[in-house]
Amino acid sequence: MIKFIDTYALKKKFATFLSQSYYSGFLTLQQINEAMIFDKRMNFLEDENIEWFMNTQIDSLESDLFGIDLFFVTNDTNPVYWAGLQYISISLNGNIPLNQLFLLCPLDEMVSHYNIYHEMNTILLYEEFISNEYQRSIVKRVREERNLTVKELSLLTNISINTLKYYEKSNKNLFNSTMNNISSLAFSLKVDISLLKQESNFIPLSLFLCNDKDFLNNLSIDLSKLLNLDSISIKQIINKDEINMEPNTLYIGSINVISINQKKYYIDDLKLISIIKNSIKKIVKENKDNQLYY
Repeated sequence: MIKFIDTYALKKKFATFLSQSYYSGFLTLQQINEAMIFDKRMNFLEDENIEWFMNTQIDSLESDLFGIDLFFVTNDTNPVYWAGLQYISISLNGNIPLNQLFLLCPLDEMVSHYNIYHEMNTILLYEEFISNEYQRSIVKRVREERNLTVKELSLLTNISINTLKYYEKSNKNLFNSTMNNISSLAFSLKVDISLLKQESNFIPLSLFLCNDKDFLNNLSIDLSKLLNLDSISIKQIINKDEINMEPNTLYIGSINVISINQKKYYIDDLKLISIIKNSIKKIVKENKDNQLYY
């Protein structure tokens, strides 16, 4: 399901969650980081379960995830809160799985960037991540987290030592590997498969995009080609009961349906998702400040 979301609210909620876990819940940055990488519940973006995170009170999240009670509410001017904002921004703009970000740039390291970057344009931190942290080996870091040697991982996965070393040499090698090998690695390392994939499953359709004429135009052209139509109009809709179906119109929001000659077609499929991702990437690439979600 492809949904428009309030990315500003998502960033604030996530940043507050990290901040209060640390300052009020008295967890260490490492404890929080491990939960973000390995706790299945914190994979809410990849699992399209954002409503769970956004609708659950932070004290309930802390209690369910860590078994702790919050004693006070933190403010929004501390380094951990700032780090939370950056993780969501980088994930959305780079289409990078959130758990992968915490693996490659752990929370304590992100916090250490605060003094240098907190008064700068966020795009500079994004470029820092892509140039440096993103180049670190995903497989090697997870393997070391699990205290495994390459030989031991080879025995667990039935993947040759040379192939594993090839994956550890470059993330591009991993991303271009077979799905069987990625699945085997995820199963053996006891991690969600998203941690080993190049792109996030989450489709970050910011509410901002609803008003972006270039995005809507690109998407309309691409969808028209896919469906062999002269043109398609795109409208945002929140409640399916509000829809008064118009011909050749894509209604996107809580449901995704297109009406062609009085017939409804539900198009939650990979082709649509791929087209929307490409349309988003075009806008990000053409946006000089590259701040679609900032």
